[in-house]
Amino acid sequence: FADKAIQIAGAKQGEIWGKLLAFAQDIKKKAGTAPVAVSLIQRATALYKSGNTDEALRIFKEEYKLKKDGAIAYNIGIILAQKTKTEKNLVAEAVNYLLEASILSPTKSKKAMELAESLFFSHCIDKNTGLNYNGLIQRAETMKKALKKKTDEFNAKYSGKEEDEVDKKQMDSDQKALIDLGKNIGQLEGKIRKAVEDFNKILEQARGRV
Repeated sequence: FADKAIQIAGAKQGEIWGKLLAFAQDIKKKAGTAPVAVSLIQRATALYKSGNTDEALRIFKEEYKLKKDGAIAYNIGIILAQKTKTEKNLVAEAVNYLLEASILSPTKSKKAMELAESLFFSHCIDKNTGLNYNGLIQRAETMKKALKKKTDEFNAKYSGKEEDEVDKKQMDSDQKALIDLGKNIGQLEGKIRKAVEDFNKILEQARGRV
């Protein structure tokens, strides 16, 4: 799964909002749902369409408490995801509902997982660098290219030369710079792995809840 999560590096955060626009068309009446529940879901849908997202969210949440339904979890996650544009504190809650939807709803599973991943990783900020997950990957790739270039330059400069033909102090300094760059890359890759591990933990917790 970690490999799958890493593949979102190229995705743009802006893609989330395009997917969210299809929300109103995505809400469908589930076969076999009790008439009262259908009425409440329809009411929540109407409220959402009229712009009363807070009341729609409240009703969807009340219904989800009564029945762990994937479509309802998806609707809740979508509304919360929209709200994260201005309310960043809702990211974790939105991700949780979307993950539960990905587990409970066969028809919404793929979309819910994609949105959960996009939300989580785009808001997963490293405190030291201020970069999100994708930013960390891009910086690591840039540094790897720099390391390769510097390594080639080092080899071209010192390879095949006798000890008395080189400036030993300069060579040691150049070698240390390569080692330090490699260490920095390793630290970035560690942060990237940690982000994937954190996401997978949240996914496992969602599986435990449903």
